[in-house]
Amino acid sequence: MDTHSVSDNSTHNPPASYGMDEKSGRKASGTSRGEPFKKKPKSKCLVLSKGYIRFRPGSTTAEKMAIRQERERTDMSMWDKIPKIIPDTWLFFNDMLMGHGIQLYGSQATRLFKNLPHAYKAFLQGDTSYYYVVDETKTQKVTLEVHTYKDKTYVSMKKLFKPEDKADDPNQDWIATGHFISFDAIEDDPDDMLDFVLMCNEK
Repeated sequence: MDTHSVSDNSTHNPPASYGMDEKSGRKASGTSRGEPFKKKPKSKCLVLSKGYIRFRPGSTTAEKMAIRQERERTDMSMWDKIPKIIPDTWLFFNDMLMGHGIQLYGSQATRLFKNLPHAYKAFLQGDTSYYYVVDETKTQKVTLEVHTYKDKTYVSMKKLFKPEDKADDPNQDWIATGHFISFDAIEDDPDDMLDFVLMCNEK
């Protein structure tokens, strides 16, 4: 912990040459100790009005290259023995249900962000019929909905599922997992979320 008092720091006036190289008179390229500046790491978390988006990195560029090279040297019938490339994912957490996130791949997340403005418009118009499927497989589905709960309207992303043994049963309805996150039409900007995902992809 810094032992200097607040008054000590506030009354110090650095000379005009502060940050300049003593010999050349040029702006120093490092800290006062001659160490290089450390690049600020990219944030792995974006705070939303009612939750968070957490970045989970997948395989590195070097790992992906090594796996692809191994596949080229290996017969296709043996590919199941080779480690798989793990894609980057983003976890959406409801701040009241931490640990129960909805995981999306980049393409799924961008579909969500592109459709959020439509959901916001429906919300502001009081239209609770809005319903969009972000992604669907035989056993899992993620939706974006405008719905009412206890006389209050929400814009929410929800995760649903079907039991593996009933995935092909036309009479089996989708079951809510309880995993969801609600978005605020004023505070949660889809462009900010998209920018976060795109920036995380810059490795």
